Amino acid sequence: MTTPVELVVEYLETFEKLKAGYLATGVADWSLVAPYLADDLEIVEADGLPYGGTYTGAGALRAVTEAIAPLVADTHVEVITPMQEMVEDSATPHPDGVLVLGLARFAGTAVRTGERFDLTVCDVYRVRDGRITRMLPLYSDTKRIADIT
Repeated sequence: MTTPVELVVEYLETFEKLKAGYLATGVADWSLVAPYLADDLEIVEADGLPYGGTYTGAGALRAVTEAIAPLVADTHVEVITPMQEMVEDSATPHPDGVLVLGLARFAGTAVRTGERFDLTVCDVYRVRDGRITRMLPLYSDTKRIADIT
């Protein structure tokens, strides 16, 4: 049985391959990531970002990716710390699932200004019934991204 951490790591590896193809060609096979994502997926991007807001449903990942792609180029994501399952403060499992967290480095170039950025992101995932139900990227500097994109 796959643990929540293993599920998130497999998803990230698959998404990086999908994203590379999408950025190179503008076409992606979104079915590759579908097995990892819940139909009621929620992705919350900080309101201060040009692509900020809450994306929901089966098409949430595609929608947020398509919102970000025209704004940044040659992006690179590197995991800084291994994904970790967070132990919640209760002997009873949380009804919304397990929290998985990890730190990543997100770097690239803003298309509008040509400026480079290199930020730390804490990625928070909620995993329930073998699927990711929520993604919450917490950027170290949302103002920088908003200013240059």
